[in-house]
Amino acid sequence: MNKRLLLWLLTGFFLFAAVTAGSVCAAGYLASSPSVYGFDFRFNNPGARSNAMGGAFVGLADDATAAYANPAGLPVLTLPEISIEYKYGKYTSTITEIVNTSPWQATDVDFDSTIDGPSFISYVHPGSKATIAVFRHRLVDIKTNFIYGALRSSGDRFDVNVDIVADTLGLSAGMKISDMVNLGISIGFSEMNFWEKTLKYYIPTGKLEQTDRVDGSDNDIHYTLSMLLSPIDALSVGVYYRQGPGFKFIKNSLSPVLIQIDSDNDGVLDSFKQTNVVDFALDHEIKVPDSYGIGIAYRVSSTLTAVLDLNYVEYSDLIDGMYDQGGTIYEQSFSIDDALDLHVGFEYIVDLEATPLALRCGYYYRPAHVFYFSDTTDPFYDLIKKVYPEREDEHIYSLGFGVLLSHDVQFDLAASLGKLTKEATGSLVYRF
Repeated sequence: MNKRLLLWLLTGFFLFAAVTAGSVCAAGYLASSPSVYGFDFRFNNPGARSNAMGGAFVGLADDATAAYANPAGLPVLTLPEISIEYKYGKYTSTITEIVNTSPWQATDVDFDSTIDGPSFISYVHPGSKATIAVFRHRLVDIKTNFIYGALRSSGDRFDVNVDIVADTLGLSAGMKISDMVNLGISIGFSEMNFWEKTLKYYIPTGKLEQTDRVDGSDNDIHYTLSMLLSPIDALSVGVYYRQGPGFKFIKNSLSPVLIQIDSDNDGVLDSFKQTNVVDFALDHEIKVPDSYGIGIAYRVSSTLTAVLDLNYVEYSDLIDGMYDQGGTIYEQSFSIDDALDLHVGFEYIVDLEATPLALRCGYYYRPAHVFYFSDTTDPFYDLIKKVYPEREDEHIYSLGFGVLLSHDVQFDLAASLGKLTKEATGSLVYRF
């Protein structure tokens, strides 16, 4: 390809990425309540192979999971293939309670959520001009419940139940521009089903004061732009920008009231019936954070490969425009930090002749990214900061292996373990 044409293509590609990244602002309008503080989006690349190497794959991108992780890697594939992933995960979240003692004491309470099921499937079809892939990816899966305020003897208690699932159907394409440069793009159609029920009780009497509900679904279209560079045979470098979708819902706040009714239809109001009235309805948006990053894969030898990913996730997208139930912008009171995730891993091929075995290990540094109270001008800052503190970073370690069950079938298994994360992932790849 003409070098000048290649330069124009690369310049246009990254100008488009920069302009669109800057123009996509988080509409925000997240309605503040105890339920939002437990949201935890996970951006691990799919596939047991990647997960066994600490989630690093952007610079390698040489199997069907590249359809999501880095579509610029798709031209590496020369045969059609199907990839299926199944994941089991147990995740621990922490809330902080204030106990009515003198002085006031803060106590951490842990609660777990568990998910399992098919989390990724893709089909890749190599072509003469470009390699095309279709995929389905579970973007968000949050199922949790907790009681907030249970340790207090006065004030309010919140019983929170949240069930959020978002799936993405995507179309990816990768094109080989030169011997050293591949470009990729992915268009995703995501749908989120959001269910939340929060019951607010007044602790001294146990009386139900308010019920907050969200029950609906919404969808959005978003995209990924990526590049894969191979300056030398042993080294490949991947970069990407991934736009996160946004989903809008209505959050209803209901209060119980007693109304008089005519129970025997004689025209006389003779009894009471409890019903709910809508106090207010709020626009409620969940914005999946945008992310971008770089990945490096270096083939140390014919049997050993080292991989490294750095991913920057704009978690602050979640809080832009957040407001309380009175409609007051609330983002100046709370913060959530953007995070730079580090993934590093190794793959070692053991030559067993007919059945090669791949041994893998990795490490994942996951900075804390939770809502914390940051309004130092608030007269109760010291107390509220204890309830919404900054959290510790997490260190996750992973192991796994891969084996060719036949010439066309590959099986991979991975396990990841951290203080708050326990995952097991299995993948099957079929080439034909």
